[in-house]
Amino acid sequence: MTTKKYDGNEEKPDNDETPTNDEKPANDEKPKDDDELQLSKLRLPQNFESIVGGKKLTQYLPVKRPEKQWFIRTHPNREMWFYAAILDFQEDRDAYIVEEELWQELANEVVPKVLIPSMTSHGHSFIWPIRVPGEDGRIDDWSRTAFLAAEQARKQWLRLISNMQLSLYDTMVAATMLPDPTWPDFGLEEWLRLGFRDKIISSVDHTVVRRLRGEQ
Repeated sequence: MTTKKYDGNEEKPDNDETPTNDEKPANDEKPKDDDELQLSKLRLPQNFESIVGGKKLTQYLPVKRPEKQWFIRTHPNREMWFYAAILDFQEDRDAYIVEEELWQELANEVVPKVLIPSMTSHGHSFIWPIRVPGEDGRIDDWSRTAFLAAEQARKQWLRLISNMQLSLYDTMVAATMLPDPTWPDFGLEEWLRLGFRDKIISSVDHTVVRRLRGEQ
C-alpha cells in the first residue's frame, strides 16, 4: 500500500475539514487537570508479583531451633541432612561450620550436629541444627528427642514443645491436614551457602578462633 504525503505545494482538497481557531471541538469533555492524581493507576494491587512475573529470591537462611509456636516440616530426603562439626560462638550467638583440618585443633570447641533443611507452615525456610552422639555414643535427652521430632516432621506438620519437667521435647501434631510444603528448587550446597555465608572456619587465623584464644 502506498501512502501519499501532503507537502503544502498541492492544492488542498475541497473536503478538508480541519477546524479553525474559532471552531470548538466536537466533544465537550472537560480537560484533565494536570495536577489531578488518578489513584486507580497508582495503587499497587494485591497480586502485584503475579502480574509482573516476580519471583521471591532467598538471600539468607536462619540457622536456629524452631520457635515454640511454629508448625514445621523437615526435608523428607535424608540426603539433604548434613552432618558437620559446629562451633557455637556464644558471644555472638552464631554457629560456624569447622573444616576437617581443624577438628583436632578445636576439639574442645566443636560439637557434631546434623543440619536439617526445614520449613514453617507459612513457607519460611530455615536450617535446624541438632546435636548428635559423639564417638562415645552419648547424647542428652533434649537432643535425642529433638532428633526424633525432626524424623517425625518429615511426614507431619508439628510443633516442638519443651517439657521442662522431664528435660526433653514433646511434639504437637497439627489438628488439620495442612498441604505439604513447597521446597525451594535448590540443592544442599545452596542451603548451606545461604545459612553459613561467611561462617565457615578453615584457618586458625579466623576471627572467631583468634577471639577464643584471646588474641583479639
